[in-house]
Amino acid sequence: MGNFLRTLCLVIMIFPLFITGQNQESILKALRSGNSAFHKGQSRVLFLITHTIKDLQTVFPGTDKTCEYVLRYYFFTEIHLNKKSDVLFAMDGTKFHLDKRNTSAVSLTASVINLIGDMHYGKSEMKSFLEQYPKVELQK
Repeated sequence: MGNFLRTLCLVIMIFPLFITGQNQESILKALRSGNSAFHKGQSRVLFLITHTIKDLQTVFPGTDKTCEYVLRYYFFTEIHLNKKSDVLFAMDGTKFHLDKRNTSAVSLTASVINLIGDMHYGKSEMKSFLEQYPKVELQK
């Protein structure tokens, strides 16, 4: 009976660590957070259905940066993989469903960048990004 309880306690203690470790693999934290007075320390959250980190390692055209880096660094976006739908949550909590026709990492990234660029705080992020990478072409 003593060994059984010891084993049970060990399983109960280790199981949450196993689950947490698996969840962390599917979340890519934003590399920066908002610095405005209203959104200090916040980031946007992007839910993606089927994209894996490998998909997002595609270099975004006109830059030398990957799609995931562009979103996480320049546009303050945390990325959650393997979700039920492609959704962007703005810093104020507003929910935006993304077009299902975005089948590549590049088209998805461009769509998210355009969406963020139309937001109040996103305008300055877009301006800064395009100043650094003037060869980027974003079609609406």
